Amino acid sequence: MPKLTEKVVTSMQNSKYLVGIYSMFNRNGDWEMEKPILQPYGFDAVVIDEQDKEGLWNVLDKLDALLIANNDLSVDEVAKMKKCKIISRQGIGLDNIPVKYAEDNGIMVCNVPDCSTPEVAEHAAALMLTVARKIPYYNDKIKIERIWNHTSFELRPLREMTVFLVGFGKIARLTATHIKPLFGRVIAYDPYADRKAAAELGVEIVESLEEGLRQADIVSLHLPLTEDSRHMINRETLAMMKSDAYLINLARGPHVDRDALEEALNNGVIAGAALDVIEYELDVEKGDFSHPLFSNPKVIFTPHTGWYSTGSNRKARTVAAQEIVDYINGDKLIGQSNSPANPRKF
Repeated sequence: MPKLTEKVVTSMQNSKYLVGIYSMFNRNGDWEMEKPILQPYGFDAVVIDEQDKEGLWNVLDKLDALLIANNDLSVDEVAKMKKCKIISRQGIGLDNIPVKYAEDNGIMVCNVPDCSTPEVAEHAAALMLTVARKIPYYNDKIKIERIWNHTSFELRPLREMTVFLVGFGKIARLTATHIKPLFGRVIAYDPYADRKAAAELGVEIVESLEEGLRQADIVSLHLPLTEDSRHMINRETLAMMKSDAYLINLARGPHVDRDALEEALNNGVIAGAALDVIEYELDVEKGDFSHPLFSNPKVIFTPHTGWYSTGSNRKARTVAAQEIVDYINGDKLIGQSNSPANPRKF
């Protein structure tokens, strides 16, 4: 079982505060980006391997603050954080943190809004072009089958295709600015859509998910994970799509029922998918590629890299650390995500 080293224990005793860092960004004990921000305020750090739940559990009751990326944090784990004043998310999504429970127990939760909005929008546009022009499929024809033939696949003009954005927040709106000059029509569904912004971008708002699915040649998901959106792409909704349509997901893996998607692809219900996220992603990170989607030639994968650039990586890490300092100083938090009635103080 992982234990705190003598060096860390001694450092904890000599420091005013302790921050836990439980993140894919901080492997091998690295906190070089965070150190110049936090250390002047009396912080030392204990860096926990992102897959080491026992190691995390061992230090939770000692932490004054926690930096976390996309790992799940349970209610039981938050309940053990008796000293913790703030949980700072190195990124945007908060579906991995029990935000309301933390609020009820006096713990502030914040994130880094817009840390990777440009990157995700660019990646979405790139995947749309990839499936529309069938680039990987041609590559496989050449490298695997040794066939050099431009008519191996039917390619429709982009100007005749409809892209459906499910969700119309900041990322979807920026994606629309990239793709509107290329694709013939862009439509979106979001009950809370800014219709004025949509009109300015030339995006049509449809009144239901089904309406958009039935019209689209490419369906791209851009919404947070909630109980309502979990498995929103399932056997029923996949059956609403065109047989030559493509599904793109850069949002959250559980939006898509992966078993239903595999079945739909095998039965010709839709033509293909491009996935940057997938259900049970942490198992995949540990090396579990047993699901048949990973062997399906109709699926293009990228390893949750839509958010990533050297710039977005630095922003996620440094701004999340700065949020802790700003909380100490009583400054406004740019990513404040709850409002504890009786907040714990440093």
